[in-house]
Amino acid sequence: ARDVIYLVGENDTCSDDMLGMKSPENPICLSSCWTKGFELGCHRTMMDVRCPAMLQGPNRNQRGRNYMKHLENFFGRSVHRLFIVPGVGHQAGAIFQSKEGVNALFARQVELLNSSNNAETGL
Repeated sequence: ARDVIYLVGENDTCSDDMLGMKSPENPICLSSCWTKGFELGCHRTMMDVRCPAMLQGPNRNQRGRNYMKHLENFFGRSVHRLFIVPGVGHQAGAIFQSKEGVNALFARQVELLNSSNNAETGL
């Protein structure tokens, strides 16, 4: 079995202002959206807002959570892991430099290295 890890930014809640509502009261653009403040409404982050995509969820954060729930319901158990990266939006650099990102990329290698070193030293 593969150890599959999904990383989602806590603030990846932008909806690309999909309805063109450019006002502070815009209920589509959540206050947690990482691009809030660049302009009124959500700043364009090239999110798919076509109907099939919107059925998956209104933003990338929710889509990741919904996908994990779907997998658990389908398989009857948890098959992959999802980590929400605090304070990060749709920013690959920030995701992979975060504690969660570094652990997702390198934790297994560190475990293997430690177990190999322990075997060699008899610990």
